[in-house]
Amino acid sequence: SLIWGTSFLWIKLAVEAFKPGLVALLRVTLGFVAILLMLIVLHRGNMNQVAAEFRFVWGPNHRLRVILLGIGWMGGPFMLLAIAAQYIDSSLSGMLIGAMPLMVAVIASISLRKLPGWKHLIGLVIGFAGVVMIVMADMASLTSADDAVNATSAATASTAATAATASTAAVSAST
Repeated sequence: SLIWGTSFLWIKLAVEAFKPGLVALLRVTLGFVAILLMLIVLHRGNMNQVAAEFRFVWGPNHRLRVILLGIGWMGGPFMLLAIAAQYIDSSLSGMLIGAMPLMVAVIASISLRKLPGWKHLIGLVIGFAGVVMIVMADMASLTSADDAVNATSAATASTAATAATASTAAVSAST
């Protein structure tokens, strides 16, 4: 949780030194390196097995899915989050990303054409109200209305894009 929780702070610090696109690329690259190292450890250094894992994931049956998920679930949201980090506090970024289960529930309901039960609806309304209150409190600290629109749009788009991809992946896996 320490790594996940501080990632928004690191993004905020990174966009002060680098452009948002580079920050997003670095996040994806570091993630790739981490997964590669875990695979090497998992397979006890047997690079043939590691290569087989990558051939399976990148095989012709999975290639289009991997590309779409990479763009929709990682590249796009990471870029939007880096853009938002130029305008808002890292704590607000974390809270908006923390609201992703709310977005997943809404998008999954739309995708499945099935409304959640009334107890879930009440929970969603309370959750969204909390997010709105947090965002409204933070928006007061921005220097201009343009900053508020840019920040909220980028962070919300990042959350929605990730949630939509996750919902779509879950719905397609269940059918």
